[in-house]
Amino acid sequence: MEKLRVIYYYVYYLILSLFFGLDGLLNKRGLKPLIIFDIDNTLAFTREEGPSPDFNLILPNINLCNAASIFSNDIKYDVIFLSVRPLNSFFATKRWLDRYIESNNNHKLFFTKTPSQKIDLLLAYKKLNSKILIDDMSYNIGNEVILFRSVLDRISKEKLSFLGLDFINKTKEITASDIVDCIEKKINT
Repeated sequence: MEKLRVIYYYVYYLILSLFFGLDGLLNKRGLKPLIIFDIDNTLAFTREEGPSPDFNLILPNINLCNAASIFSNDIKYDVIFLSVRPLNSFFATKRWLDRYIESNNNHKLFFTKTPSQKIDLLLAYKKLNSKILIDDMSYNIGNEVILFRSVLDRISKEKLSFLGLDFINKTKEITASDIVDCIEKKINT
């Protein structure tokens, strides 16, 4: 059974990589900036809520979700939601996004198995210079928050546009329009 799961994730990631590569190369929408939002501990207060068997019970970071709604409904941007989650939580996660992030468009939701795979996928959009990842890049053991240092080092090395944990913590206290301004400013630098 475990071998089958490994094969399944490998095939899923291969298809996901192809989609990102092809979508990045064939993107007829041209040079629209790409905004990638993480979900856990970014859009959703997963850490604050603690482990929950029901993802729908996890509360949103409402200010950041409202900003994500603004970008999702703006035709000048392409928005993707990317998270390290088990594939069997796809539909629950999709329902959560539909509930907390208003959008006239269908949410583009993808899962990876590791945080490093997020960077691989972001790099697949080679032709697109305006792209940003908004992600806490952390996990917790008990009450201790631990950063994915190797992934953060890679983000820095690849010179990817990134807003991390400090920004996400700040979003809890600023308005959605201020968040949008911060993200747009980061995209345009």
